[in-house]
Amino acid sequence: MIEPYLGGAVLSLGYPSFGRMDGKIEDLIAAKGGTFSCVDIFRHQGFEILCDLNQPAHFPAEYDLVIDPGTLEHCFNIGQAMINAASAVKVGGRIFHGSPLTMLNHGFYNLSPTLFQHFYEANGFVVDLLEGHGDAGKGAKVPIRLHWRFAGEVNSAFYCMARRIEKVMFRYPIQKKYIQARKEGAND
Repeated sequence: MIEPYLGGAVLSLGYPSFGRMDGKIEDLIAAKGGTFSCVDIFRHQGFEILCDLNQPAHFPAEYDLVIDPGTLEHCFNIGQAMINAASAVKVGGRIFHGSPLTMLNHGFYNLSPTLFQHFYEANGFVVDLLEGHGDAGKGAKVPIRLHWRFAGEVNSAFYCMARRIEKVMFRYPIQKKYIQARKEGAND
């Protein structure tokens, strides 16, 4: 999913260990002429730049690809963590999330695809991919239904790829079903 975008400036939020890739990601990126940076709350590999994503990170919007390999659900202040991640993406760049859908007690949160769709739509991005899979992302496809509940087997994960089309001031989204209710005059 991310292989075509590894040739530019890449920032990872935590060190990614994708089972489907051969070799270390930093070597794959270097082989494609790209650069790799990694931030984390502590040094797993020894080269991470220390960063608490719960706090404003003030990343420059210079990355062609930002990778969230399953880090945001471990940040208590997830809204700030998402803004930090998205702010690092340059216009024309992409952000990739691999997130738990039904992995109870894995992190602070299990995330809904609606969160990503609405956050990115409200903040100058278009969502190019929103796809779920069982067995921690390795299994059968889970049909994603935005705005409606759906079932996923235990340990399901989903992937989101969003592309930044304009730089705007970040804001917290309102779930679309409530925007529509407000427009229709509900609870006036």
